[in-house]
Amino acid sequence: MRKVSKVVNLSGNEYYRVHLQLINPVLPVKLSDKELDVLSYFLMFGNLSKESRKVIREKLGMSFGSLTNHIRHLKEKGFILESDELNSVIVPDSNSQEYIFKLVNNG
Repeated sequence: MRKVSKVVNLSGNEYYRVHLQLINPVLPVKLSDKELDVLSYFLMFGNLSKESRKVIREKLGMSFGSLTNHIRHLKEKGFILESDELNSVIVPDSNSQEYIFKLVNNG
């Protein structure tokens, strides 16, 4: 079996955004583009504190109500827990993350 590999060096929010884009197709519930943006910042900050929420609103040009609605939708989808913690299923390693995808042609 031939393997294809590539190392991609990213930093800050971009690291978490690309991580979410890679896993989004295999998640049971898909994330919208704006949810990817919001969630990637929460992953970068590691929490849903008042301070992180304020920075995210400023970075994404969102109102308080808009961010609150996105957090509610992310909770409904199970990516943010009711305790305002991030679901560990979507949290990558903070230094490096590897992915293994296997495609099987049954045709």
